[in-house]
Amino acid sequence: MQIKTLILSGVLGLAVVGCESTAVVEQVSQTNIAASSYLELNSTSVKLRSSTSVAINERSQLLKNSEVNSYVAVFDVPADRGEVEFKVTSFITDSVFVPTVLVVDQDGDVIDRVESSEFRYEKPQLLLGNRLVSDFSVFPPRSAETLRVVIFTEEETLNDKTEVIHPARLDAEGRGNYIGGIENPLIPHARTGLISIDVEGTGYYASLPEETKTTDYVPAEVKEETTSYYIRSITEAVESENIPKALALLEEAKSLNVEGAQEAFVKAVNSK
Repeated sequence: MQIKTLILSGVLGLAVVGCESTAVVEQVSQTNIAASSYLELNSTSVKLRSSTSVAINERSQLLKNSEVNSYVAVFDVPADRGEVEFKVTSFITDSVFVPTVLVVDQDGDVIDRVESSEFRYEKPQLLLGNRLVSDFSVFPPRSAETLRVVIFTEEETLNDKTEVIHPARLDAEGRGNYIGGIENPLIPHARTGLISIDVEGTGYYASLPEETKTTDYVPAEVKEETTSYYIRSITEAVESENIPKALALLEEAKSLNVEGAQEAFVKAVNSK
């Protein structure tokens, strides 16, 4: 299954995301045969600290298996630099594609799933219209080089609708007023739509030069910075009661032979 990637107009990019640097692509399937596994899908490779918008329509790749029967948008993301933060947005027009997100490793195993219920509605703001948004983080397995992100919609969502703010009410709120007696529109869910994915690398290795990541030799000052980063991050995660993040950081630190990580975790937990 091959994909032809089409760059859409800059006007569309500005209208949708309000940023000229955001890439807008269309992943077009060249066959009518649906894929059955995540690894059969072709993808758009995206970099850390990037934003990409994709039109999902009847020409997009189709995935059919025991869990999914949907047009999909697919991305490959670097996974060898620690924690990766994602922001997935689905833009609301006269209909809306309600996303579910799967994060898959290179073996095709699902390592994270973001349900449609985890997407929140956000009102229009500046150049951004009504939209559904979800922010989430993934801690890749240390052996992983890439993560595959598959965005689809579930069959059961298609009979539902999403309530959006009435334009008159939004205008009144902007003026500090209130208008009663106006019903908010209900937007139907659809198999197609426009989504964007923002990718940010937050792990320590996201900021290291490539030569540092590809050699077994690590300078003393880098080791010191690495130790400081993990101890600080583990402590902050425990203090904010984000234990899953703290444990993931601890596991990553252990794989890097970071000294003092276990002690920092225990100390932070005991101080709660």
